[in-house]
Order: sequence, then C-alpha cells, then structure tokens
Amino acid sequence: MRVYTILYVAVITLGSLVTSEIYSFSPLKGMTFRIALPSDTFTSNSESVYVQIRAPLTYEWVALGEGSQMAGSNMFVLYTSSANNITLSPRLSTGHSQPTLNPDAQITLLGGTGVIDGYMVANVLCENCTSWKGGSLDLTSPSTNWIWAYKKGNPLDSNNKAADIARHDSTGRQSVNMAQARFTSLNTSNPFAEYNSTTTATSTPLDNSASSSSLPAHGYIMAAAFVILFPLSAVSLHVIPYSKTVLRVHAPLQMCALALAIAGAGVGISLGVDTGKMDHYHSIIGLVAVAGLLFFQPAMGIIQHLHFRKTDGKLFISHIHRWLGRIMIVLGVANGGLGLLLSRNMGHGGENGAVVAYSAVAGIVGAFYVGVLGWRILSGIEREENKEMGGSDADEQLRVDNQAK
Repeated sequence: MRVYTILYVAVITLGSLVTSEIYSFSPLKGMTFRIALPSDTFTSNSESVYVQIRAPLTYEWVALGEGSQMAGSNMFVLYTSSANNITLSPRLSTGHSQPTLNPDAQITLLGGTGVIDGYMVANVLCENCTSWKGGSLDLTSPSTNWIWAYKKGNPLDSNNKAADIARHDSTGRQSVNMAQARFTSLNTSNPFAEYNSTTTATSTPLDNSASSSSLPAHGYIMAAAFVILFPLSAVSLHVIPYSKTVLRVHAPLQMCALALAIAGAGVGISLGVDTGKMDHYHSIIGLVAVAGLLFFQPAMGIIQHLHFRKTDGKLFISHIHRWLGRIMIVLGVANGGLGLLLSRNMGHGGENGAVVAYSAVAGIVGAFYVGVLGWRILSGIEREENKEMGGSDADEQLRVDNQAK
C-alpha cells in the first residue's frame, strides 16, 4: 500500500511540473492573450518571452503590446495573410501615428500558429523583448504593463508585415505579475502546445463606460469655459457701457466659467490618473491655465473694483488682471486643440467633426474678441486706458454715474 501511495504522490508531483503556469487574460469573448516565461529565465539570463494571441476571424486585426500606453510600446499585431494562415507584425509605436514595423524584432512563430476553427492564432517566441527603443520589460516585476487593441472587420489577408492597418475600435490594458507567467514544462520550445487554460484574468478596458463618458464631458466643459464664457465675460466690459456691468454681467460670467473650469479640471485629473497622462503637456498646460485663473484673477478683480469705487482710480494690478486673463484664455483655447490631438492619438475620439466644430466656435468667438479690441485700439480707447493703467467702458460709465451723484 505504501508503494502505491509513493507512486501516486510521484505522479501528482510530475503532473504539477508538466502543468504550465501561463498567464492568460481574455478582455472580450473569444479574444485571449497568453504570456509565458521559461522557468530558468532568471538563472540563465534568458530574454525569451512566449506570447499567444487568439481572436476570431470577425476581427480585422488584434494587437498585444508591452508598455502602459501606445506611445513607446513594443507591439505584436496579428492579422490574416490568407484563408488558412496569419501574419504577425512586430511594430513600434510613437503614439502619434500608425505603429511601424520593427526590423530588429527577433520573433519566431511556433507550432499551432495559423487560422484554426475560425480563429486567428499566433504562438510566438520573442528573443529580445526585454528592451526596445522606447521601453523595457522587467521579467522580475510583479506588475508589468501590457496593452491590447483590436479592429473589427473583414480579414486583412495580407502577408506584408508593414501593411497599413485602420485605427483601432477599442484598447485596453493589463497588469501582469511575471512570476505567474513562469512555466515548468517538458516542452520548453513551445509551452502552448500542451497548455489547457483553466483560469483567465480580467482585463481593464481603457474605454470603459466611465472613461467613455468622462472624456467628452471633460472636453465639453472646458470648451464651454475657455472658448465661450471667459471670452464673453472679458468682452462684456467693453460692449456693455453700464455701471453695473462688472457686478451683474462680468463677475457672474467669470464665476460660472471658473466653476466649469474647476469641474472640468477635476474630470481631467481623474482621466489623467487613469490613463497615465498626468505628465503629458496637455495636462500640465491645463493645470497652469486653471490655476492662473483661480488663484489670481478673482482676487485682482475684486481688489481693483473696490479700489475704483472708492477712489475712481486705477491700480497697477488692473493692468495685470486684464493681460493675465487674456493670456490664460488663449492658453486654454490652444490647449483644447492639444486635448483633441491627445484624444485622437489614444483612440478615444478627436475625429475630424469634433476638430472642425471646436475650431469653428473658437474662431468665431476669437474673431469677435479681436474685433472689439481692434476697434478700441483704432478709436484710441485702449491707449487712453493703458495710460491710466486699466479700466473699461463699464468703469468709465461707473465714473460718470458717480460724478452725477
């Protein structure tokens, strides 16, 4: 009896050694990505990484990439070359254009690759996937970054590894503990040949419902604030010669615009954290513009208005208040364009219609604003106010009303 027990334990132990510990995740039904490392990776200084990509033929292409975002990622793009075979294209991405072929990639397609039962399947051995131009992969890390993307459509049927591919329909990201991708197998040349997945991890789509609603909300809110309300608030002082313009028109519009800008910035910060874009120039410029308007403009405006009501005179900060506001508005409008570009590069909108609409509204409001300033300069109003270090038609009307009293 003891002999049978020993044999049983031995068989179970051997089975555990043969069983692959391959990391597998499936972001969508039918789409599966698998990542595997040889068990001797850390003792042999091997840079080999095994990858499997599997997706239905209803997809034009599917991609898996090493990295936290499209820019700087090392990608494997899978599409059909014919009705019975596939093309695996190793590519590098800058994030501003279609990923380009990586001629330095050392990849080998393993057995089990092809079009199988209505699925594209690529079993890949990559021998230099720990470093590439733009990034690296730490094989000892418990949290490595991977991204995926796909485009639905008819099979591409191209054996050209540099074939043009259409913009993706959706993207996502996955954090992978590389220790969970380590396998112990008798067949170290192709771990997928004997692998039967029993569990899969859950992937996090980048364009989940929260992000899908937050992104346009951020854009609309900031556009309303910087393209419409801030400029109209500023120009109201010059086109409404009424002693109460500051209190009843200018200030309320400014406060409404500022509240929207703060709310939009909050949504933007949340998006920036989720997508790892807080260090992007769009995020930095946006924070600078909102901070400038929040911490300086209201205080300077209130101080100048109170001083003017008491003395009918100007403070130097009125001049700063005016020009800082103009600079921040221009900065905010320009940053909106950068935001559309960033959104497009990340595959979350920024299409031609949105760009045209934004440009048209910004152009109309900007032309009106510049037209008013031009008229004031040509009529000499701006020069006189500069001599007095600030002011507006509304201030002048307030002065007249005060004198009448």
